[in-house]
Amino acid sequence: MELTENSTSRLIGWKGSVAAFGFMLLLVAIGLLAFAGSAYADAGSLRAAATKAPEKVSSATSSYALYTANGDIVPCTKTGKQKAKAWSVSYDDKAGKFSGTFDSLKIKTLFIASNVKTVKAEGHYVDAYKGYKLAEYDAILGYIPCSKVSFLKNSKGVNSCTRVAKEAFADSSAKSFSNFDKTRVRAIGQDAFFSCKATSIALPNTLKSIGESAFSSCDNLKTVKNLEKTKVKAIAEGTFRFCKKLTSATLPATCASVGNSAFEGCESLTRITFGKNVKSIGDHGFASCSKLESVDLPASVKSLGTGAFFDATSLKSMTMRSETLVEASGPSKNVSLLLGLTPIRNGDAGAVIKVPEALVDEYKASSAWKVYESVIQAL
Repeated sequence: MELTENSTSRLIGWKGSVAAFGFMLLLVAIGLLAFAGSAYADAGSLRAAATKAPEKVSSATSSYALYTANGDIVPCTKTGKQKAKAWSVSYDDKAGKFSGTFDSLKIKTLFIASNVKTVKAEGHYVDAYKGYKLAEYDAILGYIPCSKVSFLKNSKGVNSCTRVAKEAFADSSAKSFSNFDKTRVRAIGQDAFFSCKATSIALPNTLKSIGESAFSSCDNLKTVKNLEKTKVKAIAEGTFRFCKKLTSATLPATCASVGNSAFEGCESLTRITFGKNVKSIGDHGFASCSKLESVDLPASVKSLGTGAFFDATSLKSMTMRSETLVEASGPSKNVSLLLGLTPIRNGDAGAVIKVPEALVDEYKASSAWKVYESVIQAL
């Protein structure tokens, strides 16, 4: 084929384009090699550095942790003094991953800083390696494997906390909450201590409200101290439900009501002392309190809910001091269920309901209380 001037120009142009494209590919290849080399060098530096001990002393195996005012959970000393702002970790070269993080924590005491205003269920750990923040992780206080929770006191001997939020210590393994009575807590949220492992707790006298099921299912809880010294206006629904080892309770004078199932299933409860202003006891309020033998209701009590003492299988004596007939407040208005499966309900020997003398006939004639006619007596 004869090459003309035009065909020669096109050939030269085509070859030039190929050459330019090849040159571009070469530049890209050189860039990739340089990047890979840099990445490899960085990785090598990380692996080399990881074989050395972390520069921070705050080991993730620390036996003590501090919950701070901003929700951080940081390492501290056995007296609650903060050691570092993060948990240091190490790098496992063989496994190719970081280890020693908060997942392996074994805490003896979780301290609550003295300047904390609200204890919330959610906190966060901060992991660090060689002083660098790696990641911030959410944490649930109740899931921290600690033996004890301690509220630190300030120079005035108190802790500034005013609220324990919903589910804050739910499912906590802590067996005690020391200095809780030294706080300024006014409100305890719903399920705040649900199913925790505490054996005893002392409440602050500043307390005004307790949320539903706040201490429900605390299987090891034997004593609640200072309840009578609080300003609580109501024992909310399910507050102490299924606290199977709780032996006694004294309600404060400010308490006006005992909610539905408030003490249901407290099978070790042998004594309940009501404040002088309690007006009502809700449905199943003391149901299945199988060791409760006697109840003395103050004159302020005007109504009892359905099944209020149902299945309290040891209950033999009930005293009602109201100067008017106590009414049923449950949805079925069936007072016969109040004392179902009890010695009183069954008319056992020694069983008695005591009421003011002027009301004996009224109680016996009442359609609600007539079922107990044989055991109703004058005070």
